[in-house]
Amino acid sequence: MIVKILIAYNPAAGGGNAGKKLPYSRQVTMELELGADFFVSTRPGEISDMISQKDLSGYEAVIAAGGDGTLYEVVNGWMNNVTIQKPPIAVLPLGTGNSFARELGLQDNDISGALQRVKTGKKIQVDAGRFTTPESSGYFANILGVGFVTDVSHTAKLWKRFGKAAYNIAVLYRILFLKSRRLRIIAENRVIEQENLLVEISNTRYTGKNFLMAPHADWADGKFDITVARSMGRWRLLRIFPKIFRGSHVREPEVTYFQAATIHIHGARLELIGPDGELVQGSSIDIFCLPGALTILA
Repeated sequence: MIVKILIAYNPAAGGGNAGKKLPYSRQVTMELELGADFFVSTRPGEISDMISQKDLSGYEAVIAAGGDGTLYEVVNGWMNNVTIQKPPIAVLPLGTGNSFARELGLQDNDISGALQRVKTGKKIQVDAGRFTTPESSGYFANILGVGFVTDVSHTAKLWKRFGKAAYNIAVLYRILFLKSRRLRIIAENRVIEQENLLVEISNTRYTGKNFLMAPHADWADGKFDITVARSMGRWRLLRIFPKIFRGSHVREPEVTYFQAATIHIHGARLELIGPDGELVQGSSIDIFCLPGALTILA
């Protein structure tokens, strides 16, 4: 039986590498007898707009073909869609960073393996995040960052031509031009007001591909794992930073790591906020965990 799917394909993902893989992606869907409707985006935001307005009732899966930014668009369109019985979301990891795909056990650029899972996978319910700022609102599936992590995302987008190395290059660049922000963080019964290097609200364990930012995160526990790193010098950051690859940074004295379902952050120099690596403006932000709000094909 042919499985009917909608593939939201971002050819710009992975520094344009996803676009080169489009013919092969079409070929694999035919080989696997997937009745695929491809929507190939031409601009940022187009995927989100399309999915939010699309009648999804005839599909058995909606595929985010790209990186975490593509998934961000799919999730926002899916959450805003009014179809009563919405199909699950699946991932075709073709981006620079595929953090959410890693949680699913998918390998980068494994088109055949990811699409095969559309036929064999099962539906699960995972949490989603919702954020609101004075300027905008939206949803995220993976992480929401403030400070250093957002600075890195901004720089990595400028250097996507370096492919997978873009994040590591961006980290080194931002360490050279390090800055902190004074923030007031209210997370249920906890209040933190200090000069902060970064704040990361995590629904999943990984960010930026290989960074184990939230080693104890569970995407179905109804809470976020929150990492707060207070201001520190470059040399101290360079000593701590390698520990993020194995998650042991959370034991350092400069780092506070805890769980909460609702968070408010305010700061005069907050500037940019990074839901799933995308960038939005905001001088303050409220973040809410929506338990089991997303249907994922896992």
